[in-house]
Amino acid sequence: MIHTGVLLSSVLFSVICKAEEPFIPVPKDHPRLILLSGKEQAVRDKISSDPVVAGADSTILSFCHHVMPLPPVERIKIGKRLLHVSREALKRIFYLSYAWRVHGDYICADRAIEEMMAVCRFSDWNPSHFLDVGEMTMAVAIGYDWLYPRMTSLQRDSVVAAIRNLAFSPSRNEKRAWFYKAVNNWNQVCNSGLVYGALALWESCPEEAENIVRKCLETNPLSLASYSPEGGYPEGYDYWGYGSSFQIMLLAALDSSFGSDIDLMKKNSEGFYRSGEFLQMMRTPTGKCYSFYDSPRSAHSHYMQAYMALCSGDLSLLQPEVEVLLSTKYRRIAEDRLFPMFPILAAKIAVPMNAIPKPTARQYVCGGTTPVYLYRSGWESSEDTYLAVKGGISLSSHAHADQGSFYFEDDGVVWATDLGSQNYESLESKKIGIWTMTQDSDRWNVFRIGPFSHNILTVNGHKPKINHAATFAATGTPDHPGAELNLSAIYSEDLDSCYRKVYLRGNELVVEDWIEARDTACRVRWAICSETDAGIEGKAVRLSKGGQTRYLRATILRPSMRRLWGRFTSCVWETSYPEGLSAPDVPAPEEIPLWSWPHSPIHSWDYPNPGTSLSGFILDLKPREKVVLRVVLSTK
Repeated sequence: MIHTGVLLSSVLFSVICKAEEPFIPVPKDHPRLILLSGKEQAVRDKISSDPVVAGADSTILSFCHHVMPLPPVERIKIGKRLLHVSREALKRIFYLSYAWRVHGDYICADRAIEEMMAVCRFSDWNPSHFLDVGEMTMAVAIGYDWLYPRMTSLQRDSVVAAIRNLAFSPSRNEKRAWFYKAVNNWNQVCNSGLVYGALALWESCPEEAENIVRKCLETNPLSLASYSPEGGYPEGYDYWGYGSSFQIMLLAALDSSFGSDIDLMKKNSEGFYRSGEFLQMMRTPTGKCYSFYDSPRSAHSHYMQAYMALCSGDLSLLQPEVEVLLSTKYRRIAEDRLFPMFPILAAKIAVPMNAIPKPTARQYVCGGTTPVYLYRSGWESSEDTYLAVKGGISLSSHAHADQGSFYFEDDGVVWATDLGSQNYESLESKKIGIWTMTQDSDRWNVFRIGPFSHNILTVNGHKPKINHAATFAATGTPDHPGAELNLSAIYSEDLDSCYRKVYLRGNELVVEDWIEARDTACRVRWAICSETDAGIEGKAVRLSKGGQTRYLRATILRPSMRRLWGRFTSCVWETSYPEGLSAPDVPAPEEIPLWSWPHSPIHSWDYPNPGTSLSGFILDLKPREKVVLRVVLSTK
């Protein structure tokens, strides 16, 4: 028997839960995604008055002219992905539709419809890799919404059927739709694409569309929580562009369709809105980026900073991105398929793009999954000083085995670097299990991903513990830049304790490692990867690039000499130069003394790394021995 009290409680709970669900109004008329009818003139005015935006518009139209003679995209997978096709379709349809909306080019409009009809005839949009579905859905939804009056009823019916069958239907399969529980960019990209589909098709399937929007409002905050309170994006520079750009696309669509985000950003939004600061400081003076994890080494223009600048009122967030646009003549654009967003957002900024003030920030620190310390001496010259130090855990999305690593630029030279990413397909095609995030995974045998290419310690040839975190013990100030990391947990297999201090002393970089061995002897390897030529000169390593020379000197302080800081024992340096040579498929030995490294990465699947050098030394410790390793990079 069901008691009356229990029944009433259930009813009241149901009513309360229902009452807490956000009210979702009927969206505005077509076009309702991003650029409402009548707003085109503001974009045209900005193009005519601002040379930077005019250059962006010209870049978009040039691509449209390039596409005209090409056949529509085809359903051709590379490995397990159709993503390159989805991205090309999104770029073509978005750019061509933009040319119609802003410039009234009916030829571009018809060409966009041709692309839409081609992808709507695909057998599927590859739901086993749902990013492909997310981006394809966004592509077709933008075209459908923006070109609605130009399409025939049969063409519109084809789009409605394709989105419902190839996107909405597989999103109800829990195995396919695991992204709803993800805390990374999959959540942002897939949710965004599905919501675009829902908003575009609202009249055709209102109940289904509303359910998709509600599912997004419920699950998308999981990804927002991954931004640290200070705005640090755990997947690094490049993936800030991917995840955050699609988050911005989502917010822009909700706002244009409903007039608000329906309280989506009510929770966990502080870190997201502060992440523009993180991205700004990740760019280095030489035009590169701090390329930890799966990032490229060169900076791209993250034009979506225009949205962050509008939200924060800090236009300087956009200035470095405009600088990259101009210096590269619009050739290095992050998430370039979404580039029509730049003139649309720029139209809301009254200040000319080339008059936006430069940043003034000198230091940035964040916690979260991937804590980083970033310092920059100024924003006036490519010769400014830049120092970055990171902690974190390798058991996270797109992570490398690099806890405790550092990056350093000065006088226009990258003295300490991170090699960044390697194309996934180049590894997956050779059956390398890069997505098995275990201690023994193949992932850590990839040269650029594993520990042996990074500016860290390794002990006994072991890989640092991937499921333990390296945390900041202390961080410096702009007047005393640097950070101290507690690395004890990640080296717990071989060391009783390990602390690393990385700091600037005048124009010198100092790296100190305070370590204590466990009950057995161990071999410690200290290494630095640099974008310079390296050679041994006496008891130092000489690093040279473009007429600039610095010297690495290492000394060891042992317990009996703790109070005699001037009496350090010199270390013996060795160097190795990874070059573009092939290597056999042989397993990496457990210990790799630097003096026996080949002139290429260990495995044939590894990318070559021309223009870089790897230097370091080996130190043998007795059981329970305590030492301080001090390495100084100086001009003398």
